[in-house]
Amino acid sequence: MVNATIEDWFAAVIGIDFAQIHIRMETAIPAATLKLDFRLPSRIGEVLEMVVEVERLGRTSVSLKVTAYCREQLRFESWITLVHVPKTSYRPEPWPEQMRTAIAAQA
Repeated sequence: MVNATIEDWFAAVIGIDFAQIHIRMETAIPAATLKLDFRLPSRIGEVLEMVVEVERLGRTSVSLKVTAYCREQLRFESWITLVHVPKTSYRPEPWPEQMRTAIAAQA
């Protein structure tokens, strides 16, 4: 659920979907860390509103907070750090300027 939200956020807000990132750009943005705190249970059929916030943008990484609400009740909070890596080396490299600019605009 968190990863799907982040994929949607990249496509809608950053303007680059994961297909472009993985295929055209030949890069990846794997999770380096993930923490998830559940606050209230959610049940099948409930619709969660997901909110993504940029907490920190680094040279090669970004830390995001993903929060889920249902009927204005906090259901869970998650914190994830993603790292930009080219598929040729799988070593962290700086964000491409277009992505960096778009992510920074959300910070």
